This record gives sequence, C-alpha cells and structure tokens, in this order.
Amino acid sequence: DVIIENFKPGALAKYALDYETITTVGGNPDVIYCSVTGFGQDGPRRDEPGYDFVIQGMSGFMSLNGEPDGDPMKFGVSISDLSCGLYAANAIQAALLMRDRTGKGQWIDMSLLDCSVSLLANQALSFFATGRNPPRMGNAHAQVSAYGVFPTKTGPVVLAPANDKLFRKLLAVLQRHDLLDDERFASNEARVANRAEVDAMIATATAPWERKVLLRHCAEAGVPAGPINTLDEVFGDPQVQARGLKIELEGVPGVRSPFRFSDAELSLDRPSPCHGEHQDDI
Repeated sequence: DVIIENFKPGALAKYALDYETITTVGGNPDVIYCSVTGFGQDGPRRDEPGYDFVIQGMSGFMSLNGEPDGDPMKFGVSISDLSCGLYAANAIQAALLMRDRTGKGQWIDMSLLDCSVSLLANQALSFFATGRNPPRMGNAHAQVSAYGVFPTKTGPVVLAPANDKLFRKLLAVLQRHDLLDDERFASNEARVANRAEVDAMIATATAPWERKVLLRHCAEAGVPAGPINTLDEVFGDPQVQARGLKIELEGVPGVRSPFRFSDAELSLDRPSPCHGEHQDDI
C-alpha cells in the first residue's frame, strides 16, 4: 500500500523499484509512494545529498537562531529531518484518503529543504511584508515585549506576558506597582520601543527570587512562565511523568509517541530492535 524511500532521485530505477516501474510495469497504480530527499525530485540541486545541518543553514533557520551579536546557531535537535518526517506522515495520510475517493495512488515528493522553509512561518511573512531580513534576537520576540529569559537565584526562567493585561499582572507579582502607569510600559508597542529598559527592569526584579517561588507566584497570578529544564528535570517533571512520556519496553528506554486517543491505545508491545536482532531473519 505505502512505500517510503530516501534514495537520491533516480537511484532506485536500476533496481526496478522506482515509482514508474512499480505502478506501471508492476501493475500497482494504487500504491502510495513517498520519496524523501534533500532537495526534491526537480530543481538545480535535485541530485545533491541532503544533511540536516546543511539544510538548517540553507533554509534560513540558522540566520534566525542565536544571539544578535553571536554566530548563527543550529537547533539542538535535527529539526529539518524531524519536520520532514512529520510532513511526510501527514502527506501519506492525505494520499490514502484521496485514494479512498479516487482509487488512485500518489507519488509524494518530500524535500528536507521544502519542509524547513515551510517552517519559517511568521518570519517569512515578516520578510514578505517588509522586504527586510528578520534579525537574530536570541530569546527575545520580534513583536512582543516583555518576552524572554530572566535570572533568578536558582536558575533562569522563561517569562512570556504577551499582552498588556499579563504584563500588568507580572508587574504586580514583581511588586513593581510603581510602574503600572508608566507610559514607557503601558502598551506592547511602547514596550517594544523600550525593550532594553523593560528587560533590564525585569531582570533586576527577578534576580533576588528563588526560581520555584517566582514560578509559583506567576502561576497563581496567571502569568505564563516556566523553568528551563535539563533532560533529567524534564523526565522528573510530574506533568511529564503523569503523561507517561518515558517508556521502557523489555529494558529498552524510549519516548512515547505523543498521540493520545479517546478510544484507542498505542501498541507498545515491543521495543526498538537491538543491534543485529533481525540479522538472521533478513
């Protein structure tokens, strides 16, 4: 029903495993055939191999990621590979639904570069609207202030009071009632214009707090905030544990797929194969 391959364009023809041979010669016009490559089946770079790091640079990701005065930075995970896999899964499901209606299969052409460019989202729209390249902003937000990482005595926190009401709540938490009527901070537009002063004020106010105490006060006030967790803290988090995101099957640890269904359970009956486990079967 579904074939997924990630060879360079044209490479499977010599094995008679290309789309045309399988559908025409092989008599399988209803097959869903998904090709995943670095640059797609056409275009001037179609024959080049694709690597996540390279694609992150080419797609614009790295120009947006990092501190303003620092080097461009890649993501901490292989975001181009992962996003292409997710998009491919969505495309395959769409093709299966179309086949239910038409009886015809599809050749799905997935490109790492295409998928990464599609993730530029609001940054691409900002470029289209202004003609200017969005700058790297570290942990700041181009259109919102205050919005960033701030210090405490026991580790940094993320604060995201993304509108005027939430910002006023944050001022109350930080006991800066004297600034509630300050015109420099009265609107998001004003705060963006005075971003450096806003960030400095908040950093000075959060620095004396214990992280857990500040986060508890923010939660009680309805201010979006959270810790910056290391992975041991992630998998020790009560919410992550309650959702069962860490799994261990036959002694092999892993991360559960994030799907939760109302009337079905994930089939978690076997672990990922060990090295060479299926060698004899193959």
